[in-house]
Amino acid sequence: MNSGHDPPDPPPPPSPNPIVVTLAYIQSSPGSPHQDVDLSPPSSSRNLTALKLQISSIPAGIPSTAAPSYAERFKASLRNLRKIFSPSFLEDGTLVVQAPESVLLSTADLWKDHLVAHFHGAIPPSKKIFDDLNPVWGKFGKITIRVTSETSCLIVIPSIQTREWVLQVGYWQAAHCAFSVSPWSPDGNLAPQDLESAPTWMFLRNVPTQLYSFDSISVIASGISEPLHTEKSRLDPYHFGNTKIKVEIDLHGVLLAEVEVRDSAGFSVRVKVEYPSLPPKCCNCGRFGHYLNRCLMPPQKNRQAGKSKIPLSEEGEIIEGTLPTPEVTVSGTTKPTTSRRKSRSRSRGKRKDLTAHDPRTGDVIASTPDKVASSIDPTPVVEPSLDPEIVIAANPASQTDPEHNAKVLEEEPWQIMHWNIREFNLRDRQRSVRSWILSQQPVVCVFLETHVREENAANIIQAVVPGWRFVNNYQEAEGGRNWVVWEPNVSVLVYKKSAQSITCGVFDRASGVAFTVLFVYAYNTEVQRRELWSEVIETCNMHVVYNQPTLVMGDFNQILTVEEHYSVSPFTLPVHGIVEFQECFNAQ
Repeated sequence: MNSGHDPPDPPPPPSPNPIVVTLAYIQSSPGSPHQDVDLSPPSSSRNLTALKLQISSIPAGIPSTAAPSYAERFKASLRNLRKIFSPSFLEDGTLVVQAPESVLLSTADLWKDHLVAHFHGAIPPSKKIFDDLNPVWGKFGKITIRVTSETSCLIVIPSIQTREWVLQVGYWQAAHCAFSVSPWSPDGNLAPQDLESAPTWMFLRNVPTQLYSFDSISVIASGISEPLHTEKSRLDPYHFGNTKIKVEIDLHGVLLAEVEVRDSAGFSVRVKVEYPSLPPKCCNCGRFGHYLNRCLMPPQKNRQAGKSKIPLSEEGEIIEGTLPTPEVTVSGTTKPTTSRRKSRSRSRGKRKDLTAHDPRTGDVIASTPDKVASSIDPTPVVEPSLDPEIVIAANPASQTDPEHNAKVLEEEPWQIMHWNIREFNLRDRQRSVRSWILSQQPVVCVFLETHVREENAANIIQAVVPGWRFVNNYQEAEGGRNWVVWEPNVSVLVYKKSAQSITCGVFDRASGVAFTVLFVYAYNTEVQRRELWSEVIETCNMHVVYNQPTLVMGDFNQILTVEEHYSVSPFTLPVHGIVEFQECFNAQ
């Protein structure tokens, strides 16, 4: 020790952490490297060191080992729901949640682009609704249809302007079924609704010049119903006398046919009223808005059950020929057929006898002065030339009263259909047609555009409507454009056949109803259709047809009025074809 010159004692070292203390203790242990060194600390410091090591081995930044919930791990951008508050419980353990008013009000904004269509009858298939509405409603985006019940559906219209226009109109039709449109609301009622009133077009005939103004037309229409608007935004100065207006009529009220207009001086004039197209009316339930195929009520009458007890004639029921020829020239020869076809025809005839149809119904015959020629082949091949007076005597339709026809048909309407059906060779198509006929029970049907070979026609008809009679025009047109079939309880006389039409007289022995039907399938070109228009006029003027109610139905490939045309892209209207079509029916 050097007095007065010794350096000061160094400060004590800081307290080392447990690991440093342990290492320092080992390094300070005495002993040579060749001796056994006891590296363990004293017992008192050993426990303290172990405790410090255990605490310091868990870093402060490492989270807990508990796994996060699925809600915590879910991506926030994909989560559109959230937990607002915790629920409460009743005394019986029922869980209760309280919905705030803000939540209820926000629902209307979520569904503001949805409209509710209330059909006044059974709702048509969604595809049919889409095909009818999307060309008009979907100009600025395709519509979406979701069926919600048997009478209503939700329709999404992307365009705001189109949606507002649809709501303003309010009354629409799809698949010949009327429906009303309303905006979606949380408390909306989807129950079936009856059609009480509807907007419809009305013609005012013989309107004098003094009354040809908006105010005068409003006065005339106010006496009938609620006037809405005229067909055009302005009145043409060259269309005096006839005016087309839209009114809202009460469907349960009386539709007036004439209105008398008087002035203050006592002069009066009568204006005729016509309704060209009223809303569809069901003959089963008597309600407006739908036809029989969309009726929700079960059929009130069973036509087939009432006719099954009526005795049928043992004679044939079809007379074919061209009527305008004055001379009676008869050809009773039949078209030769192969033995194979005859054998098939006989076998089919035997199978018919085993069914529920009356076997006494005859096949195709032709009346001749001295004999009756019959044919077993189901396809009519006899082609006589008959005098009109002879046909009138043989035709029971010429001995009926038109007023009787109207009365009977009003009490029990007939179902007569025409169907443009392609790919009739497919079994699925045949099954669907058979199912539809069994459900709707038509009396007479015509199938157009079948694209079936003549040798396969009889087998297809036997599969679709077994036991029914039929006639076609394979001999007049390539491919047989028209197939006319009818149930055995009805008598059908074929007056005339051509490439574009088949004219038949229909008579029901049970009710005494008789009328004439022209089944038409027109060609695509305007020149070819002129032959059809002349043929229709000539047929309707025949004596055997002229005195009876006549129905012309089928595919005309021509519109009758401009209102029937619609096209998104620019299109030149076939004005000349429209005029010829109108002249054809105005000539009757």
